[in-house]
Amino acid sequence: MAAERYGVQVHAVCVLSNHLHLVITDQRGTRPEFCRWLFEFTAKCLNAHWGRWENFWASEPPSVVRLADAEVQLAKVVYTLTNPVAAGLVTEHHLWPGLISRPARVPGSRLSYDRGPARGLFAGGASETMAGWTVQPSTRASALRAWQAVGRGCC
Repeated sequence: MAAERYGVQVHAVCVLSNHLHLVITDQRGTRPEFCRWLFEFTAKCLNAHWGRWENFWASEPPSVVRLADAEVQLAKVVYTLTNPVAAGLVTEHHLWPGLISRPARVPGSRLSYDRGPARGLFAGGASETMAGWTVQPSTRASALRAWQAVGRGCC
C-alpha cells in the first residue's frame, strides 16, 4: 500500500526481529513520506496485534544509502534477501519465518536468474533484467562474487 501510495518501487525487503532491509527506487522523491507511512502503519498494526502500545522502532534515523549503479544495486538486493542466512538464523532464505520478499512476486520487479551460476542472470552474453535493472554481462562476475560472499541462501 505504501509503495503504491507514494510511487516507490520495492525491489527487496527482509524484516528481522530488530531491524529491516529495504531496497527501493524512489520514483517521485517521496522516500521520506513513504518511510514515515510504512513504519507508522507497521508499528500500529503490530502493536495492536500484540496488545502493546510502546515505541515499536528505535529512535535513531534509518540508514539511507544511494545505490549508484546496477552492480551495487544487485549486490544490495542479494545482501537483503540472504541476510537471515548470512546471520546464521536459517540455512535457506525461504525458511525465514519473518517477512522476506520473493523478488519475482514483487509488483513491477523482474527476476531472471536461478540459484545455479550457469543459468539466468549469471550466464550468456545478452543483457538480462533483475528487479527492473538492466544488468550487463560485465557486471555478472561481480554480482556472482557478491552472491557467493553472502551465502547460498538466495532464491
